[in-house]
Amino acid sequence: MLVIVVGLLFAILFYQFGLDDTQMTMGVIYASVLSQGLGEVAWIVTFYDARVVFYKQRAANFFRTSSYVVATMLVQLP
Repeated sequence: MLVIVVGLLFAILFYQFGLDDTQMTMGVIYASVLSQGLGEVAWIVTFYDARVVFYKQRAANFFRTSSYVVATMLVQLP
């Protein structure tokens, strides 16, 4: 959801600017990549903590790795 909101915010703010202004274009690209990248940094700790549980359950054959990856991706959808 945050990705959509930030994307719409950048689209509204920079809608009328032309692509001929190189500095403005590079600034928009930098700001959008930086905001998305910093938003994803918070997930690193979550995945690191879940790794121990995943290894334990995988060793006990609770599920396949592909099932875990697909379930993790689906849970993150809004």
